[in-house]
Amino acid sequence: MDSANCFAATGIGMEDLAAAELKNLGILNSKVTQAGISFTASWEEALKALLWLRTPSRLLWELYKFAAVTTDDLYAAARAFPWENHLDAKATFAISVSEHKSKIEHTQYALYRLKDAIVDRLQEVTGSRPSIDRDNPGLALHLHLGHENMTISIDLSAGSLHRRGLRAGQHEAPLKENLAAAILLRAAWPTLAEKGYNFVDPLCGGGTLVFEAAMMAANIAPGLYRPNIGFRDWKKADLKWWEELKAAAHGEQKELKIKLFGSDSDEKAILMAKKSAAILSLGEAISFAAIPLEKVLAKNLYANELALMATNPPYGRRLGRDINLRELYKNIGLLLTKRPNWNGAIITEEEELGHAIGISASKKNRLYNGPNPCLLLHFLAGGRQEAKERHSLGTAPKALTKGAEMVANRLSKNLKELKRWSQKEGVTSYRLYDADMPEYAAAIDYYEEKDAVVWEYAAPKSVDEKAAERRFNELIAALKEATSLDEAHIHIKKRRKVRGGAAGLKERHGEAENYVQIYESPAKLLVNFDDYLDTGIFLDHRLVRRKVRELAAGRRFINLFCYTASATVMAALSGAKHSVSVDTSATYLRWARKNLNLNLIDPKHHELIRADVMSWLDEDKTIADVILIDAPTFSNSKSRETTFDVERDHVTLITKAYNHLAPGGTIIFSCNYKGFSFNEAEVKALGLSVREISAETVPFDFRRHKDIHRAFLLKDEDN
Repeated sequence: MDSANCFAATGIGMEDLAAAELKNLGILNSKVTQAGISFTASWEEALKALLWLRTPSRLLWELYKFAAVTTDDLYAAARAFPWENHLDAKATFAISVSEHKSKIEHTQYALYRLKDAIVDRLQEVTGSRPSIDRDNPGLALHLHLGHENMTISIDLSAGSLHRRGLRAGQHEAPLKENLAAAILLRAAWPTLAEKGYNFVDPLCGGGTLVFEAAMMAANIAPGLYRPNIGFRDWKKADLKWWEELKAAAHGEQKELKIKLFGSDSDEKAILMAKKSAAILSLGEAISFAAIPLEKVLAKNLYANELALMATNPPYGRRLGRDINLRELYKNIGLLLTKRPNWNGAIITEEEELGHAIGISASKKNRLYNGPNPCLLLHFLAGGRQEAKERHSLGTAPKALTKGAEMVANRLSKNLKELKRWSQKEGVTSYRLYDADMPEYAAAIDYYEEKDAVVWEYAAPKSVDEKAAERRFNELIAALKEATSLDEAHIHIKKRRKVRGGAAGLKERHGEAENYVQIYESPAKLLVNFDDYLDTGIFLDHRLVRRKVRELAAGRRFINLFCYTASATVMAALSGAKHSVSVDTSATYLRWARKNLNLNLIDPKHHELIRADVMSWLDEDKTIADVILIDAPTFSNSKSRETTFDVERDHVTLITKAYNHLAPGGTIIFSCNYKGFSFNEAEVKALGLSVREISAETVPFDFRRHKDIHRAFLLKDEDN
C-alpha cells in the first residue's frame, strides 16, 4: 500500500510532545500545525503510530482531498469517488466531521450529504448498500471541511485515542488519558522511572495518572487494549500488520521494578481503579487505597525513597466548592514538604489554588483540559532543597511587595475574566491590562498565553522618576506572578512622543527579524516582539478586520496604509476576488508578503504596492467594492513633499479614495487620533452615507479605553 498524508490531532500545548513521539517511532517528516501534527507515513508506520502514540486525540489517514465549497460540491465529488474499491456493501461505516474556515454553517448536513453520496454510489455500482454503525463501525470516516477544500480520511482509532480500554467505569470528573500522558511527559516521568522513582497520586479518582505512569514505565503500548479500530472493513487494509505489531508490543513489555500508589476518599472510584488494574496484570506493583489525603500525610509512604507525585486535584469548576479547596491544596504542599525526595506535578485550572500549595513552583506549563486552560506546576526535590538552604542563609527570594501583590491580584482577575471571554469568542491574543490602576501606568498585551508586551507610558514630570521606576518593576513582577511567564517572554516597550506629535511606534528597534506566528481566526499572522517598537498587529482593530472579512467576500478590495496587511489576509481568506494593498514602507510590505505567503494567498490576485497613498490614489485607476483606510495620525513620507495630517487631510483622502470606489461600494475609515473631528458634512456631499461604528469595533478587551480608535462606515448612495 502506498504512503498517505496523516494527521494526529492534539490538545493545545501538546503538539511538541506528539511530534517527539512520532520522531521516537522513526517518523521524521512531521510538521506541527494548529492543534496537531501532519506527516506522511506508510501503512505500517501509521499503524505503529496508532499503537504507540500517547498524547494525540485522533489519528487520520487521508483517503481523498478535493476542491469543494458547498454541500452540492461535496456530494458530487464524493459520489464520483470509487467507494466500491474501499467498502463492501455488506460492511458498516460511520462518519465524524470537523471544520476550519468553512463556509458551510451546518456541518451535520454536510455529514449527511457525504453519507448519501457513499450509499448512492454503492447502490448504483453493486446493487446493495452498506449500513451505518455509530458505535462500532467497520470503517470510520472523518470529513474535514476547509475553506475551499474538503478531506475524507479514515479515523484509524474509530474515535478518541484517549480510550485505552482500561476503564472499568466512569469517575465523576475523569482526566483523559492523553492529558495524563502529557502531564507525565512534561514531568519527565519516563526518565525518572528508569532511575527508580516510585509514583504517587493521592487524589487519583479512577486511577488515570497511575495507569498512564505504569504503562510508560512498563513500556506498554497505549493502544494495546483499545477495543475498536476504524479500518476493520476497509478493503485495502492489511490487518495482519496490526496483529503482528500488537504481538511484538506484548513482547516489548518490561517488568516493573518500581511501585505505584493511588488513593482517593471516593471508595467507588478506588473500586473502579482496582478493576482496571486487573486488566494490566502488573501484580503488586500497583496498589490503591480508599483513604483521604490527610491519612496519606500520616502514612510513612515512600518516606525515604525517590518518587514523583502527580495529581489532578479538584477545583471549583470541576466539583463545586463543597470542600475546602485551599485546605486541600495546602495539604498537597505539606505532603511534598514532608517528602524532600519527591518531585511534584500538579495540574489546576485555578492559579489562586496553586498558590495555596505554599511552595514556589520550579517550572510551569500551560495545558488544556478540553476547552479549559490549565497550569501544570512542577516542584523539583532539588529545587525545594536549594530554596530551603537559601532561606537558612538569609537569601530567600523576595516576596512580592504590597503594591506588586495588588497588581498581581488585578492581573489574575483580568486573566480569569478574559480567558472565559476569549474562549467563547475564539480570540487568542488580547489586551490584559490598560492602566487599570493609574499609578501603574502601562498597557499589557497577552499573545496566545506565551508572550506579553508591556507598553510603558511615560510618567508625567510631576511623578518622581525613582517612584515611577519602582512601580514599573512591581508591575513586571506582578505580571510574572500572574501569567507564569519568564523574562524572555516579557517584552517591554516605551510609548513616547516624536516629532509631529505621533507616538513613536513605527521606528526600527533592531536589525534582526524574529517573527512569531499567532492565530486570529481564520488567519495565521506574524508578529515581532523585539525588533520594532510595534508588533505588526493592532489588537484594537480586531473587529475592524472582522468587518473587512464580512464585506470583502467575493468582492474587490483596496487596503490603504496597509501596514503588515493583516486586513488583506482576512479579505483574501473570506474569498475576495482581488486586492491591492498600498504602503510607503518597504519593511512593512516585506512583512505583508510573509503574512500572505503564510496563508497560501495567491500574489497574482493580491498585489502589494510600495507607494505614497495620496500619490497612488491620484495616479492609479484600480476600482474596488470595499476600501479600508486605516489612516495614520501624522506622516512625513519621503516620497511626498508635504506632510499628512489626518485632522486636516481626511476629507481630501476620502475624496481621492471615493474615485476608486465601485457604485454601491463601501469605505471603512479609521484612525487612532483621540482628538479627531470627522467632517461629516463634506464627506456626505461626495454622495456617501456616514455611520460611525467606533463603539461596535472597539473589542471587549479594550473596554477601559473605548476611545482608542475612531471608525466610520461610508457607503456610496449615488447608484
